[in-house]
Amino acid sequence: MAACLLSGCYSNVNREWFEARTQYSGHELAYGLEGKDGVRSLPPVLYSRGTEWYIAAYRCQLKDKSVPLHYAWDKYHERHQFLVQQRDVQRPRYHRITPELAAWLLHADEQSKRRFLPDALAEDFRRAGGEWLDTLPPGARAQSAAFLKFCKLSPVVVDTRHVASRWYDYPAAGLTFLCVDVPFSIVSSIAAGLLVSSGEAIDDDE
Repeated sequence: MAACLLSGCYSNVNREWFEARTQYSGHELAYGLEGKDGVRSLPPVLYSRGTEWYIAAYRCQLKDKSVPLHYAWDKYHERHQFLVQQRDVQRPRYHRITPELAAWLLHADEQSKRRFLPDALAEDFRRAGGEWLDTLPPGARAQSAAFLKFCKLSPVVVDTRHVASRWYDYPAAGLTFLCVDVPFSIVSSIAAGLLVSSGEAIDDDE
């Protein structure tokens, strides 16, 4: 079983050549921060204007603390463990969301939690369109959101990534990919195949 799980993983050690000098910026939907680091959570509301809906977040600087081993099916924010280094709590910003997401957040539900995860939010922002705004559009009104009121999550959505690489980082990363990452994937796949074959052989004997 362990080998089968391992075959569904891959290593990304080559990325470590860049991560120490990589800076990320994004937005933190800080609705579950009350008392943490002295930061107040955002008001548990959405903002509406006609058929348009908006949600607030704090702009922030991030550091990636993820380990270089992932499941093959992991999404972007699952492959990274972003830690907030700095956040601008004085000036919240606002992004448009889809009416579907707004409906889930206005009412507390288990499905609402699934839609309030980083990758799901990033996809919803893409579908809704637009950019982060420093101020709400004229006429936008606050609407109490039940899910945000009791939410214990503060997901972070990454906007940009800046890499200050050295001249030898790319060659070193390529060599690491060939000498470490590729052999790891091959060996784990072979090991899993042998284990499965052995298990089937035992079942046939029985």
